[in-house]
Amino acid sequence: MELARIGYRFTLDKRLDKVEWFGAGPFENYPDRKSGAFVGFWEGTVAGMVEGYAKPQDMGNREDVFRAAVRGESASDVFGVATLAEPFAFSAIPYSPTDLVKAMHPQELPEPAKTEFGVYAAVRGLGGASCGPGPMGRDIVRNNRAFRLDFVIGAGLGGEAKLPSMPPADLPPDVRTGEDIVPTVIACSSAEPGEGDADHLVDGDLSSIWHSQYGVTLTKYPHSVTVDLGRVAKAKGVTIWQRQNGPNGNVKGFRFEVSEDGKAWREAVAGELKAVRDAQTFSFAEGPVRFWRFTGLAEHNGREFASLAEIRIEE
Repeated sequence: MELARIGYRFTLDKRLDKVEWFGAGPFENYPDRKSGAFVGFWEGTVAGMVEGYAKPQDMGNREDVFRAAVRGESASDVFGVATLAEPFAFSAIPYSPTDLVKAMHPQELPEPAKTEFGVYAAVRGLGGASCGPGPMGRDIVRNNRAFRLDFVIGAGLGGEAKLPSMPPADLPPDVRTGEDIVPTVIACSSAEPGEGDADHLVDGDLSSIWHSQYGVTLTKYPHSVTVDLGRVAKAKGVTIWQRQNGPNGNVKGFRFEVSEDGKAWREAVAGELKAVRDAQTFSFAEGPVRFWRFTGLAEHNGREFASLAEIRIEE
């Protein structure tokens, strides 16, 4: 499952309205939009962490943070976190995820009545989905691995060293669908780093390609990629696209296998792909599928390269 973030969120008193942090800044930044940010000591206000987007959405994130705090007028009014381990991401804004989901326009946001302070081990990248592709695979947070987050909390409210009262978690409604569950590559016999990553086979982008390794060494056929759909699908076929920007590596002979548990495999279809850019669909006996494995057996020009644009299970 693709996730927005992994971590903790604290709902604090609105009087903690000043913010400071040692990390990337001073402006908003995310895993895939932080190259222009600088790690240093920054300070401002919680209200100043709010971005004026036409439609309210996730905002205010700061990456590569080692310590962060929000303060009030009194020197004793403070809530902060710090780490001596890996840096974390954090945000401090006056809105919860529910507030942001419910508001279609800025004027529909509620009057600030709290400070939402987040500490995260990982935050999903932004990509360019408003006018382009989503994040790269490296910037997508998924629930198929462990995350580590180490930090200590320091709090002094009203002169007492205590944590603020924590109301029940305010979570946005569950609006997930099957489309939110993205396939994950779990094995690949050969891929050219960067240009030909195997993740490109399931990213929904026909302009990206999987390409077997050729830079450091030239690997030989067969070439295979194994994918976990993240759910059990009632599959009845597979559609495959050759790369769209040239014939190099166009796979000819192939074998496609499926599995429900990743242990017992069955050959669903085997045959030959045409050296064309059009979608090529192959039907097989309908049944439950969670894992699939594509194996290229030969290239149209007899070389050792293998390359494809996309593979999609048909339900």
